[in-house]
Amino acid sequence: MRGLAFAAALALSLIPAIARADGVPDDAAADAAEALGEEAYLALTDGKAREAIALYTRAFEAAPAARFLLNIADIYATRLHDNDQAAAYYRRYIEAPDAEPRLVLRARAALAAPSPAPAGPPTAPAGPPTRSGAGPDAAARAAPTSAGPSMRTWGFVTGGVGLGAIVVGAVLGLVAKSKNDDASRSCVGQACTDPRALALTDQAAGFATAADVAFVAGGVLVAGGLTLVLLSPTPAAPVRGFALSGVFR
Repeated sequence: MRGLAFAAALALSLIPAIARADGVPDDAAADAAEALGEEAYLALTDGKAREAIALYTRAFEAAPAARFLLNIADIYATRLHDNDQAAAYYRRYIEAPDAEPRLVLRARAALAAPSPAPAGPPTAPAGPPTRSGAGPDAAARAAPTSAGPSMRTWGFVTGGVGLGAIVVGAVLGLVAKSKNDDASRSCVGQACTDPRALALTDQAAGFATAADVAFVAGGVLVAGGLTLVLLSPTPAAPVRGFALSGVFR
């Protein structure tokens, strides 16, 4: 099933093609096939896969065109997950005289791809979907990635705290400079006996020391946080399901 769905997901836009193998249909048949193709496309966009198949079948009967068969094969493969029917229509497309060589290669690849054994009735998934055939080894490989986001998060938190400490150090340094400037204005010459100036000088020295400590601590924390981020395991890219692409007409 994965092989067929993957091959169908690579389809290019499927535009109407209504040439007969034994000639060109008349305008009425071509118009009827075109209208049925449009209805089938609308039904498919509404999630009515079986109705779309029925309409594409009628369109093919009105004006046989190989691409109607390819559309049906893609719907069986990706929407209904019916490998047997998908394979049958891929073969019909390959044998059609108006099949395009590049799309024939895609259809052949779909037929050659291995398909898993048929599954029972669909049930609610027990966990996040994984690629078909991934097996327990894939789960084991994915397990260590859970430590990645945690380590990375701690790195960002640590770095953020370090940046905050640097900001605090800058503020304390400005306060120390302000107090030292006030003390300098109260003193004349090298000797200063003004009690207020002496107190301001002591306060400025205290704030300067605190600023130095904050700067050093902040730098250490930023460096540590950056190290944690760089050494954290890179999370594996999420597995995305294969969506049916192309325009069904």
